[in-house]
Amino acid sequence: MASTLIGNINGGYYRNLAVLTGCPEKVKVLVEDELDIPFWQDILSSVKEDKRFDIKPYAYGNDAERLLNLTKGKQHILAEANKFNAYYIGCVDSDYDYLLRTKCTDGQIIANCPYILQTYSYSIENLLCHPKTLDGLCCKAIKKQIDFDIAGYVEKTSVIIYPLLIWSLFLNSKGCLDFPAGKWDDIFPCDKNVYSSEDAEEEIVKRLKENVDTAIASLMVDHSHEQKEMQNFEAQLMTNEALLPFISSHSYLYVRGHDFYKFITATVLKPVCLKMRNEHIQQIKVAMASNEDISNRINQYRKETVDIEILLSTNYEYKKYCALFSLIISDIRNIW
Repeated sequence: MASTLIGNINGGYYRNLAVLTGCPEKVKVLVEDELDIPFWQDILSSVKEDKRFDIKPYAYGNDAERLLNLTKGKQHILAEANKFNAYYIGCVDSDYDYLLRTKCTDGQIIANCPYILQTYSYSIENLLCHPKTLDGLCCKAIKKQIDFDIAGYVEKTSVIIYPLLIWSLFLNSKGCLDFPAGKWDDIFPCDKNVYSSEDAEEEIVKRLKENVDTAIASLMVDHSHEQKEMQNFEAQLMTNEALLPFISSHSYLYVRGHDFYKFITATVLKPVCLKMRNEHIQQIKVAMASNEDISNRINQYRKETVDIEILLSTNYEYKKYCALFSLIISDIRNIW
């Protein structure tokens, strides 16, 4: 038993609270961080319209005590697993836990608790970057169709990083930290963009592959005796019926989301939108119109455009295309 009254709060408390307050449809939801609230609110409210979700980051006690205690995150939510019920649930990023759930404690906790929802991708950011949504997102931002194959760029990136992802998963499954998820930040080159020059895309892809090859070469030296075991691990991953088809062109879903999100934003989304926005403004400037009309039109256009990063942070169009979303829906419906 917990040593404080607050520590004894569990799903039964929230069930009784919902009944006593006349709100039997109300559900307490713990998420890892404030930034996760709109994502899970969108999913939960769209799937279960008959429920009211009170979504907050993990923190001890009530709202007043929250201000004095910033403790939150995935580990604390998983620690609540045996307290959850249909009135009190948790939502977390999967990290590597979905793919390695039979080989890690956190994955087993999530798999064995029906009241913990997960992203299935590494994190929310991976889902927000679904390639089939990004050209439309840029169009919303700058009010113009783009002329760059973003989906092809993401697929090319995924194929390149796939072998290193397998190594990372394999080593993490053995508890080896030679390539933890945090090292993806060193792999993705973000200091150039695809519109900086005609050959910029080729250069970025080349640098990415060089980074991947260098990392793999180092791992092969340090783990030369484990390469056969790693190949067997990959084969098991590819044939595991419990997983959705794990293919190289979808690797972007399973690397650390923050790093991939930053890479796509810096190398494609922002430069594409900036270039095409500037081109459109230049077209307005040379139009056959008075200086006043041109100035008014440029000002109006600038007011209509939106920062692509703002749109990307709530890019929930992924639900139309991403197979992982069907797993989240299934988990939600299994609760209610």
